[in-house]
Amino acid sequence: MFDVIERKKSAEVDRFRREVDRMFQEFLDRFPVLPMTGSRRASSVPVSALRETEDEFTMTAELPGMRAEDVEVYLAGRTITINARKQEEKEETGEFVRRQERSYESLTHSLELPAAVDVEGIRATFDGRVLEIRLPKARRNRIQIIPK
Repeated sequence: MFDVIERKKSAEVDRFRREVDRMFQEFLDRFPVLPMTGSRRASSVPVSALRETEDEFTMTAELPGMRAEDVEVYLAGRTITINARKQEEKEETGEFVRRQERSYESLTHSLELPAAVDVEGIRATFDGRVLEIRLPKARRNRIQIIPK
């Protein structure tokens, strides 16, 4: 049978544990926190902004290196989602060299809009770097000024 021996923490072990915790936290802080889940991932999250006027929302997202055919935009209820996927393959062949490289990049960003939008009026433009989506508010959500 085993004897149970109680061990007291030494100040040195406690200091070491705190230092390791601090190092891991500094490492994890370098990665973005996904807005919807709060989880950390090493994948890309686009820099985005949402502006609101009386008649519409305008969402912009920076997607450098992506092409228009790499980007998809979905609207489900009041949640707008941007998906972008890029795949590249490079191959070099020479007399003594054969090299093949593949890279994949994927990102997803979802945002819940504060009000319903008019689906038929949605317009998107992409200039090779910035995606701009104009989402007109649904008629019932527009601000109406009532004359005095």
